[in-house]
Amino acid sequence: MGNINETAAEKLSAGFKEIGIDCPAEIIAGWSLENMVSDERIDDVCMLLSSIRALIDSRRAAMLKGMSRIPQAARKTFGNFDISRLSKGNEELVRHLESLDFLSLGENVVIVGDPGTGKTHIAQAIGNLCCDRLIPARYYKISELAEKLRKSIEKDNEIGCINSLISIPCLIIDEVGYCEKLSERQSNLFFQILDRRYDRGKGCTIFTSNRQPSEWRDMFFDDSLAKCIIDRIMDRCIAIDIRGASFRGQHRTVYKLNFNSMPQITGLN
Repeated sequence: MGNINETAAEKLSAGFKEIGIDCPAEIIAGWSLENMVSDERIDDVCMLLSSIRALIDSRRAAMLKGMSRIPQAARKTFGNFDISRLSKGNEELVRHLESLDFLSLGENVVIVGDPGTGKTHIAQAIGNLCCDRLIPARYYKISELAEKLRKSIEKDNEIGCINSLISIPCLIIDEVGYCEKLSERQSNLFFQILDRRYDRGKGCTIFTSNRQPSEWRDMFFDDSLAKCIIDRIMDRCIAIDIRGASFRGQHRTVYKLNFNSMPQITGLN
């Protein structure tokens, strides 16, 4: 690369690559030498490319959030999860979930426990964090997923349904056990989706429920098929059981009205 600073040329080449443009460092060095471009000017261009990359990432994250189906009106994050109510060991577990390391390991996350203890909050926080880090996520209540399965069967589009769900790195299925019993074809389709995701060995399916996994069998058409599904869910899995008082209503305002005495109205003639 002659007298041109190789590090500056490589840095600019990397900056172009981050926005999807392949511009080898050798070309940049040759251009710099021919036009007598200083390393300082190259640094300025690098800063511009960094700003462009940040804008692209921001827009992509917003698009992923929209596609995720995760409710954003009261956005759930790890930052607004009340971790103070957990024991130290449980705090460390939540921190581990926040690392998203389990995604690359292909581990599922199963969160069961009492109503209102933060199961859905943690699941949605994981999904939102994935979107922030430009990792696609998808959120369904089990009743919504059951309806999606039903419609795909009705339209003879089971393959399309499978393909749309097996490659999503973070699939969240909320309130497992709270839907009508799946039909035989729905149960088989559910199994195929989880089986394909299991075979890929990467990505994560997150399940939340007030019921223990052993009770999920009632949701499926066939008991033996249900066992196969649950075995795949629990084989590579982080299992969390949350017990305690409900978080809901912690911020409610209570007004006391007393109608035992006749109200006095003043200021009238």
